[in-house]
Amino acid sequence: MRTCSIEGCRDPHRAKGYCNVHYTRFMRHGSADAEVQFRGPDAERFWRKVEKAGPNECWHWIIKKGLNQYGIFRSSGLKRPIGAHAFSFYLANHYVPPEVMHTCDVRSCVNPKHLQAGTRKLNMADMKAKGRAPVIERRKGEDHHGAKLTNDDVRAIRASDEKNSPLAERYGVEVQTIRSIQAHKTWRHIE
Repeated sequence: MRTCSIEGCRDPHRAKGYCNVHYTRFMRHGSADAEVQFRGPDAERFWRKVEKAGPNECWHWIIKKGLNQYGIFRSSGLKRPIGAHAFSFYLANHYVPPEVMHTCDVRSCVNPKHLQAGTRKLNMADMKAKGRAPVIERRKGEDHHGAKLTNDDVRAIRASDEKNSPLAERYGVEVQTIRSIQAHKTWRHIE
């Protein structure tokens, strides 16, 4: 797949060698890598809440953050708050994509050069590829916190010639649970 010709941009090509963001910037400002001027009362209020550093360094959101440590901004034109990084992307690119991704992996960063358009699926794949995905230990069978049966119960159910209703009543589960165990749809790790 062909990507944008701007250094550091990994977004897919749209036209004239640029991705959607850089092509839009090229059409509006005459240059795909032009510094976009941020104007308007929301923009001024927004940038007062940012600790800027060098042009290629992280610019940190210094006030209110949500539980997930992403900055939160309430624009006068929106009914509810928006992520500070998403609003920064909007100011630079004049649209908000389904998901705004950080290339720097710093949640408080709002530097438009560190943000790229994406989707939930791309963002999750990026997180997993970078080793930032949480490790979830999935417990099976009797080790699961909601298990009503033991491994021995499952073996006994599969070995039984008894009808499903009496088995379900004896083990305190539904008839469908017994059927699923016998058909090896559930508790597959038990032989």
